[in-house]
Parts: sequence; structure tokens; C-alpha cells
Amino acid sequence: MDHRGIVNIRPELTLLEEKITDIIKVLTEAYNALRDRKLKTATNANLDYAKKIVETLRSLHCTILHNENVANQMQSTRAYWLESHHDVVILIRDNIHNLQDEQQEFDFTNVHSHVLRVFDACQAFLQTLLEATLKQNYFARIALYRYHLKALTVFCTLYDHRLPFANHSRSAETEMMRISIMERAIDLHKSFKDGPHPLQTQHERPEHDDFTKFM
Repeated sequence: MDHRGIVNIRPELTLLEEKITDIIKVLTEAYNALRDRKLKTATNANLDYAKKIVETLRSLHCTILHNENVANQMQSTRAYWLESHHDVVILIRDNIHNLQDEQQEFDFTNVHSHVLRVFDACQAFLQTLLEATLKQNYFARIALYRYHLKALTVFCTLYDHRLPFANHSRSAETEMMRISIMERAIDLHKSFKDGPHPLQTQHERPEHDDFTKFM
């Protein structure tokens, strides 16, 4: 049988979706760690600190849903995530002005551990994306383009939110990673235009639909 016209199905999109699911899992666990009952009696300074952590997690929440399809946004895991976020925000809001005598220092060790796992999951997603082959069929490239846009917002959250316990600071290496993601996204964008492009498959038709309607 002649297999020359068959394009191999690559696993990149499945791997990337798994990495996103991993981020959702550890983010939910981080929210759960912040919903500790003891946080209700924490000092105002502790609650203000917890608020900064929640803001970082919230930014990652918005990042992961950036360019998500509607079906994924409605998944129960994502819905539960939203509820968890609101629960923590309400807990902090209702107790941050509590001046009662039972206030005590909150131990953030467990929370820090969960947040670091979130950052590690984000790094794994970025690394998997950078290793993905871009020369694939038209619709696979659109999905990859969506992931690259998502990755740029993940990158900003990782390195623009400064948490003192997390050793995530900008460096020449991280900026090269950002540039690489941007260059790959631009290259993918160019491949959606009519006319030949190195990322297009051998049997791809020269006329292309507006790719944005598939995002």
C-alpha cells in the first residue's frame, strides 16, 4: 500500500492538553491549601500576603482559560476552580479587618509548596510547547498557535508576579525563552496565509480559510 499521502498524527496536542490539565490540578490543590480554616484567624498581614498569592493564582487561572474552547471552559474541573477562587477571596475579605484577640500567625509552608508545584507545572507546559513540531496540518497548527498565545500569558504570570518564596526571576535565559515562543507564534501565523510556507504540509491546498474562526 502506498502511504506517501498519509500525514503522521503527532502526539504534541495531546501532551500539551495533559500539561494544561496538570496545571489545573495543582492550581486547585493550591486553592484548597489556602482555604484552611486557620486562615480565618490569621493576622491582617498574613491575610494581605495570602491575597497576593491568590492574585497570582487568579492570573494563572485567566491565563489557562485564554484561547480555550467553550467545551473546556465548561468542564467541571474548571468550574470548581472558579468556585475555589471565590471562596478564598471571600474568606480573606470577611476576615482581613478582624481585630479580635485570637488572631495568630499562619504557617504558609504548605501553601508555598503547592504554589511551587503550580510554577513547576507551568514550566513543564512551556518546555513541552517549545519541543513541539510545528510542521503539521492546518488545523493542528491553529491549535499550536493557540497554545503559543496561552504560553506567552503563562510566561508573564510566572515572571511578572514576584513572590518572595519563589525563585522565579527574569534572566537572559528566560527572555530567550519568551522570544522563542514569540518567534514560533509568528511563524505559525505566517503559515496560515495563502501561498507556500515551510510549515505547511506537502499536500496542503494553497487557499486557506480565515484561521481565526477556528480558534
